[in-house]
Amino acid sequence: WTSRDNTAVPHLWETSLKIKRRMGWKDDNPIWRREYLGQHVLSDSVLVYTLRPERHVYKGVWPWEDGRVKRCHFVTGLDIGYVDGTALVIWCYVEDEPYIYEFISAKRTKLVPEEIAQMVKDAEALLPKPVDFRVADAGNNGLMVVESLKRTYSLHFDVADKQDKLHYIKLFNMSLDSDKIRFRPGSPLGE
Repeated sequence: WTSRDNTAVPHLWETSLKIKRRMGWKDDNPIWRREYLGQHVLSDSVLVYTLRPERHVYKGVWPWEDGRVKRCHFVTGLDIGYVDGTALVIWCYVEDEPYIYEFISAKRTKLVPEEIAQMVKDAEALLPKPVDFRVADAGNNGLMVVESLKRTYSLHFDVADKQDKLHYIKLFNMSLDSDKIRFRPGSPLGE
């Protein structure tokens, strides 16, 4: 939902318009369009992913289904949010192959730590073998959630280093452009 469409947060759209005025953004500002209107914006100067579902959806056989499962490794990523939602994605990479594959992704709003832990455990229960690594974006109050997941639910997540975020987004986009990242049909990541 855009901030205009989000009825769960009273006055969100009015607040967004105030931010736009304060920042001096015009209607075509890429940050305004991406963050507040929910539009996919391509720009070298703005942090955006260039995922194009029509191009990046994988139509082949998944490596965990075709005998390569012993060489598969799984990584869980978690972006902790409340109103904006908590997003989870599990990626698979295969030894000696240059691709990563989306195993599963999901996004849910207004979760407390217990529900986030259950979301992670439910997703990881679908894997043919345990994850090798977990990482979380602990922005805002997410650090407390990460610590709660570790202490209470035995789910250890390393906290993402966001110092070079622009660099990592550019690397991700280059990997997208070279068809190294493979998404499931209907992936929430393409929305």
